Amino acid sequence: IGGETAARAIDELLLVAVLAARAEGETVVTGAAELRAKESDRIAAAVALAEVCGAEAYATEDGFRIIGTQHSPGEGHIDAALDHRVALAAAVAAV
Repeated sequence: IGGETAARAIDELLLVAVLAARAEGETVVTGAAELRAKESDRIAAAVALAEVCGAEAYATEDGFRIIGTQHSPGEGHIDAALDHRVALAAAVAAV
């Protein structure tokens, strides 16, 4: 996901991270540097969400890379950093 799609999906990219963590293969998001300048660093939050879901995840300058897994660690903890979008994505990850 990159370019115009990333720019239009800024609020949805945390949910993309959760879904990518459970998908097969690699998901790459670019062109989303704006995520670092929101209520919290949502790139860091996306990586943390994916890792809690058991995936390999890496922050990049303007996005993130997630290598999905079918394995679920069962439980985890996310600091929502007072950002309701992070809390919502964590709730989806918990389902």
